[in-house]
Amino acid sequence: MDKQVRVWDDYIDESLHKEVYDWGQSVSWYAKALLDTNGDYIKGVPNDRDFDGWPIQEYRPSLHGNGNPRPDTPDKFEAELVSLWRHMCGWDDASLQERCPIVWDLFDTINQKIFDGQATTNGFPEHHVLSGPREYYVDGVDFYEKYDAPRDANWTSMLNCRNTMPGNKHRGIGQRMGQIHKDTDSSQGPSPNHFSLLFVSNLVWEPNWGGELKYFGDEHTGSTQWKNGYDIGWPTDIVGNKPGRIILYSHDKIHLTEAPKTTSPEFTQKIAFRITLPDQWLNENI
Repeated sequence: MDKQVRVWDDYIDESLHKEVYDWGQSVSWYAKALLDTNGDYIKGVPNDRDFDGWPIQEYRPSLHGNGNPRPDTPDKFEAELVSLWRHMCGWDDASLQERCPIVWDLFDTINQKIFDGQATTNGFPEHHVLSGPREYYVDGVDFYEKYDAPRDANWTSMLNCRNTMPGNKHRGIGQRMGQIHKDTDSSQGPSPNHFSLLFVSNLVWEPNWGGELKYFGDEHTGSTQWKNGYDIGWPTDIVGNKPGRIILYSHDKIHLTEAPKTTSPEFTQKIAFRITLPDQWLNENI
């Protein structure tokens, strides 16, 4: 499978870019707080822990304020923040077009300009963190209820947002948040037609604000991934969080998304698609 990271700049016009960004600011973002390294609620912390009415697992920039880290965080709870927030969009082309027309327009534009219309969002699904105790959500409703979404959907398009995390005592900086990983593994054998496609939706960003994507090889170095045990090689690519940038990489390319620096005014924001490309396009372009 080809493991080259491909980057395109200046393919999306300013008006569509702004529509995508504004849409992202208008919806709720979700994260699952208070988890241990096995993905379970931290021992001794009940699922109905009281956060004084603060919706710890739901954040809406237009309601709570746009800043980095999450600006409405009460001081006594800032150590509970996580770094990755999401809003899920669709599980295939039809659902994406129906549920998030602006994001569909973005995908369709990229698809026509780069992939000759041959890509689909029928890729490998991504994990999600959209449900939890009702007390952790605005108005006491989770993502599925607020956005009328099926709970068994296998999401392949989403908004991914990352903030500077103050330092969760259980999953803090230097531990496993923002870990080196693959979007999907190769447990079912090679899948050369499956890729991850990203669009940087921030309107303004500076290089010294951080938030880079780092990609790694898979040669033996003595370093292995903490959960799945595969080899982690040396870094091969660093891609900056440049506004409007389009990034394509194999679904099983090892990578890490750095958190933005504390100097950044907002989260890094990317629209992510898990796509499938046909052999015809791959044979002509790779």
